[in-house]
Amino acid sequence: MRGYVLDRYGDAAAMTLREVPAPAAAAGSVLIRVHAAGLNPIDARVDKTKLGAFADYAMVSEPLVAKMPAGLDFVQAAALPLAGLTGFQVIDTRTSRGLWPPSPRSPDPGGRSMTDTATF
Repeated sequence: MRGYVLDRYGDAAAMTLREVPAPAAAAGSVLIRVHAAGLNPIDARVDKTKLGAFADYAMVSEPLVAKMPAGLDFVQAAALPLAGLTGFQVIDTRTSRGLWPPSPRSPDPGGRSMTDTATF
C-alpha cells in the first residue's frame, strides 16, 4: 500500500510517498481504508511511528472508531475531530467551573474558526 513516511523531522518536504507494509490484523482493532486524513498542528510534533492515517489503510483500536456523521463527505469528516474535541473541551471545562453560559470572552458563536463552529 502507499503511505507517507517521515524521513526526518521537518516540514512536508521531510515526508515521501512510497510503498509501505499494510497493517496486520490485530484483536480488538479495525482495519480502515483511508479516504482523507485531517492534518492538525499536533501532527508536526509526532514521530515517524505515528503517521498511520497518512496511508491507504490504518489499524485503529475498536473503541476509538466512530461512524462518519451523515451528510459529511470524507474530507469534512477528516477535518472534524480535533476542532470538535477542542470545542467539547471548552464547553466541558467552562461548565465544570461554573463559567457557562458563555461570556463575551468565550469562543465566537459566529464561527471565525473551525473550533468556534464546532463549539456552537
